[in-house]
Amino acid sequence: MKRFVLVLPITAALVGTVSAPTLARTQESRPELMKRAEALSTAKDWAAAEALYNKAIALDPKDALGWLMRGFVRSQNNNLDGAISDNTSGLTALALSDGTAHLRAIGYTNRADAWRAKNEPYRALVDAIAACVSEEGFAAAWTLRADAQYLLGNLEQAKICLEKALSLDKSRTRTYTEEGAQRNALGRRAIDEKTDIDPAFKAAMAAATAGENDKAMTGYTEIIEIRPLTPGAWGNRGNLHFNAKRYEVAIADYSVAVTAAGVTKSVETQAINLTNRALTYSRLGRLAEAVNDLELAVKVKPDYTRAIDLLKTTREKLAAMPSETLPPLERAAQYLAQAEKGGLFNSASPRAAAKKILDELITAEPKNAAALVLRGRLENLGMIGVVKEARAFFDRALAADPNNADALYEHALALTSSFTATDADRAQSLKELKQAVARGRTDAKARLKLADALSGARDLSGAGEQLDLVVKAEPQNPEYLVKRAVLRQQQKDWGKAIADWSQVVALKPTAGNYASRGDAYVENRQYPEAIADFDQAIMLAPNDADLLVGRARAKRLKGDKAGALTDYTKAHEQDETLPAVATNLSDADKSEAARHDFKRLLGKLADSSKRLGESSLAVIKAQRAKDKAEARLRRLLTGDKRTDAEILTEFDREAKFDTLDEEDYLSRSRVLARQEKLDAAIADCTKALSLKSDYHEAYNWRGVCYETKKDFEKAFANYDKAVSIRPKSATYLCNRGDMHYALKRFDAAWSDYDKAVTEEPKDATNYFKRGNASFQRSKFDDAINDYTKALELKPDLKAAEDNREVAKRRKAAGG
Repeated sequence: MKRFVLVLPITAALVGTVSAPTLARTQESRPELMKRAEALSTAKDWAAAEALYNKAIALDPKDALGWLMRGFVRSQNNNLDGAISDNTSGLTALALSDGTAHLRAIGYTNRADAWRAKNEPYRALVDAIAACVSEEGFAAAWTLRADAQYLLGNLEQAKICLEKALSLDKSRTRTYTEEGAQRNALGRRAIDEKTDIDPAFKAAMAAATAGENDKAMTGYTEIIEIRPLTPGAWGNRGNLHFNAKRYEVAIADYSVAVTAAGVTKSVETQAINLTNRALTYSRLGRLAEAVNDLELAVKVKPDYTRAIDLLKTTREKLAAMPSETLPPLERAAQYLAQAEKGGLFNSASPRAAAKKILDELITAEPKNAAALVLRGRLENLGMIGVVKEARAFFDRALAADPNNADALYEHALALTSSFTATDADRAQSLKELKQAVARGRTDAKARLKLADALSGARDLSGAGEQLDLVVKAEPQNPEYLVKRAVLRQQQKDWGKAIADWSQVVALKPTAGNYASRGDAYVENRQYPEAIADFDQAIMLAPNDADLLVGRARAKRLKGDKAGALTDYTKAHEQDETLPAVATNLSDADKSEAARHDFKRLLGKLADSSKRLGESSLAVIKAQRAKDKAEARLRRLLTGDKRTDAEILTEFDREAKFDTLDEEDYLSRSRVLARQEKLDAAIADCTKALSLKSDYHEAYNWRGVCYETKKDFEKAFANYDKAVSIRPKSATYLCNRGDMHYALKRFDAAWSDYDKAVTEEPKDATNYFKRGNASFQRSKFDDAINDYTKALELKPDLKAAEDNREVAKRRKAAGG
């Protein structure tokens, strides 16, 4: 039977692809793919068209048109199951994006046409009805509805539907006969909306519960034949197929259940079947479609916790899949999130992947504000403040789209990230933060930044409004409550400040939080309540003299001078940096002021550790040296399994005993670098080198830190020093080569990489980097050979495969 030819429009959304780290590699954008695929479809080159639609869908599985167009192509190529699957995915994407009624009608009609061609009239009928509901004036849908009714033997209904189709389009002619209808009706139950199906439904459910699956299958099928628009029957039959691992058939039944539930407006049933279909897609590894289904289930029924929980885990699985399964911008965002979570030195791979994708996107679309923002964030990863390279991307993003909320937000932060920021910078930053929030950046992070900016501009009321919204969204977050409590204290709204501190204390009953509420009670002249809070704080931290001063103040203002004097005196005895108070309390204010004096607090921290006696310290040092030597030997044999916290604790312990050596400083340097404290990390390397001048590992690590800061000349100098001490270290040679490469000294880079290959001939990375240097020197045969060798050693090194193709094309083009 002739297929419906339904031509769909093509939308534009430029995308890119992942390239190798040092060589640009372009790929057609999605609009280009769609345009070429459409041309091939017009030429009826179905196989070639389908291949291009495959690529377009991989770039953006949430775009309905790719699915629908590939479904149409597959139907023309007689791949009916593929057509049904694609139209199903397209319909889900349309529902997620609130696509037009006309496109939904096309999707249902094309799927109904495929069902009809497979001689599955019940499924075809449900889809045709859904198409008519989506767009009542769609003649093709009414024609298919008529065909489905005729195939079921319902001649009168077929004629009614055909009459409707002809009233819309006179070319929709059909010949239905009484004889043909009777023949089609043989062996089928008549559709009957009046029959009570509840007994049959209960019987089928009971059979399924008892494990009588064949009986249950028969029962649900009978219900479907009598009442095709019964989503529960389709869904429950889908469950039976799922349990029997007939996943494709289960998807078909769940799909009809979803459609029938939509027509009958059965929201809960629709959400359940979307979730069940998502689980089935997951079993088949079709995670992008599973995520779409779960997102739609949550959209249909926002409180459906099963779908919400599954959506979280399925997204995590999808994020771990090969990157090409996601749209480029989403891929880049996920890689960036991984890099930010992993920290500076645990995120090389996601950083590189994000950079490749974003660079390709920006090359294809120089004014893609979203890509420019992500690129700026990537450039700024691990930096203090906003570096000029990141600022440049944020500037470009804002110029490309002055209304882009993320661009406004990041640009606003960049304006005030420097100590040289002017009042004009701060005013502009506040303006842009307001615009960012107004245009959709309503997350807690953005609102808190806006609240800080408003507070800095003395607009405490405006800051309070933002904090109210943040607390309303997350009422159990103590950090947000503390910020609002402090602001309310600035506003001298002690009652509300106390209310916030009370919530904080309930969530985190620490000595500091009790003391903060106690101070608020004092300001509000609720002295008994203040004293009670300080009592609780002192019980939790009995050695904190500051808490005694806080309680003393509350007692003094309450009129309990004797009690206040006792607390002031005890506080001074515990901490001599707190001034003694006269018996008449005339100078009590000095003690109270000292309690909040910042310099005094710093002094307390500096003097917190007392030195041990010289004799015992010598013994301790000797024992520590022995213990350290044994521990380092174990780590040498089994690997260093210490956490960052353990390394820092060990460093502090050695500092107390005055037993720090060059290895301690280098270990802490690595931790500081992972914490993105690069200047401190460099300082520790320098200290290590002052203790051991030929410590090549410290030179190398200091080079890594400078490289991360993009100070390539200093990085080169340190790598060069490491090589001078260990000239046969492939790692040091490679690192020095990287700096030559970064500084575009490609001959020198090639020389270092060549030496690294000589020292470690089984390391694929050395060949790959030498290949890159050869490419830059226009030595394309050498580059191709090195990429090939890298792939022999590491077949999954995709960058080598990509760069080899680039080199081949450049060679063929004559360089």
